[in-house]
Order: sequence, then structure tokens, then C-alpha cells
Amino acid sequence: MALFVFNPFHIEYPQYTLPLVLGFILLVALFWSKAKPAASKSLASRAEKVQQEVERAESLREQAQRVHDEYAARLASIEREHQEQRDRATEEARKACEIILADAQEAADLITRRAEEEVGRERTRQRILLRRQVVEMTISAAESAIANLQTDESQRVLIQAFTERLGSRPMENN
Repeated sequence: MALFVFNPFHIEYPQYTLPLVLGFILLVALFWSKAKPAASKSLASRAEKVQQEVERAESLREQAQRVHDEYAARLASIEREHQEQRDRATEEARKACEIILADAQEAADLITRRAEEEVGRERTRQRILLRRQVVEMTISAAESAIANLQTDESQRVLIQAFTERLGSRPMENN
């Protein structure tokens, strides 16, 4: 039985090795000479396309950045305007509130003054009415007393009391 030894560097047919290597080199040289211009052209075209895409991407990025900056500036402007409008509205509301409060205070003062004047007038009117009532009651009492004194019996009593007072006094001679 034969012993088989595998050796990767062992060349079985050395007479074909040189023509095979030369043929391979010629094939590569031929391929390189024919394919290189096409490959170079293709690679140059691809490199140009990649460069154009990179430039286009850069251009789009710059354009997007400009749009972003514009929108950021507009947004900041809108926010400033909104804040200014809010501040103006707040100031106007504060002024309106002050005016309303001043008007309300003025109206309250006017109502208070009118009420005090009305109370003063009513107090004067009530005093006048009270005086009239007192005068009417006094007149009524006086009329009643006079009416009581004008009866015959009361006249007799008065005359008798007067004469008794006169009689109890000593008489003076002038």
C-alpha cells in the first residue's frame, strides 16, 4: 500500500508551471490594459457621482441649516411679539382696572354723599314733624285744660279758692 503524503507546495507537473504562470500574468496584463481605462472611467464616474452627492448633501444641509435658522429667528420674533402683546394687554387691563376702581370709588363716594344728605334732610324733616306734633299736643292739652276750666262748676271752684285766698289775707289800707 502506498503512503500518500499531502504537501501543498509540491508541484506535480513542473513543466506546465512556467507557461501557466506566464499565461496568468499575460492574462492579468491584458485584462489590466483593457479593463483599467474602463475601470478607471467607471471609478472616476463613481467618484464624481459620490463627490456630487456629497456636495449636494452638503448643500442640502446648509439649506436646511438656513431654513432652521430662519425659523428659529421667526419663532424668536413671534415669541417677542407675543410677549410684547401680552405685556401690552396686561398693562391695558391694569389701567382699565384702575379706571374701573376709580369710577367705582367715585360712585361709592357720590352715593355716600347723597345718602348723608338724604339722612340730613330726613333728620330735619323728622324734627320738624316732631315739633309740629309737640305743638299740636301742647295746643290740644291747653284746649282741653281751657275747656275743663270753662265749665260752671270749675268756675265756681276757682272763684271760691280765690275768695278764700283773699279772705285769709289781711286788708291793707292805702
